Amino acid sequence: MCISTIGLYAGGIVFNDIFDLELDKVERPERVIPSGKVSKNNAIIFGVLLLLIGVLAALGNSPASAIIAILVAACALIYDKYGKHHSFLGPINMGLCRGGNLILGMSIIESAIGEWWWIGLLPVCYIAAITMISRGEVHGGNKNTLYFAAFLYVLVSTFQLIISFKLGNLLITSSNL
Repeated sequence: MCISTIGLYAGGIVFNDIFDLELDKVERPERVIPSGKVSKNNAIIFGVLLLLIGVLAALGNSPASAIIAILVAACALIYDKYGKHHSFLGPINMGLCRGGNLILGMSIIESAIGEWWWIGLLPVCYIAAITMISRGEVHGGNKNTLYFAAFLYVLVSTFQLIISFKLGNLLITSSNL
């Protein structure tokens, strides 16, 4: 599953650079693709290979893991091409990548997916909040976005406390928040 995550993450990074090629030609011409050190076609082949390694490594665990890996790869590609340009859907899309990766890790024990899949929603909310706030720092914030991100942080912390209470770990969890 570690190899799967590495392949999916690295493939996502490669495709992020491929989709940003025109912008990088202007703003970051020293990068490997805009500078011509690596051709766009070779980058595409490498990105596809990395994503394929991620899916095949997951398949080595189970077909369910492979399906989750395919969904994570799709979320990464959608984010790279479209999501990062949307102020609301982009952060949620990034969160789906992280939540999907958490569920991918859970899938090492296939029965855990059905029981604990909903925990994958926590990183969706948390990463969405972080992404919204970081975009606000870069592009100028908006109070509504900040309030929504704060709501997501409170939601995640609340569910962490509820889960830890149900598992008998409330004191340990609350001391680490």
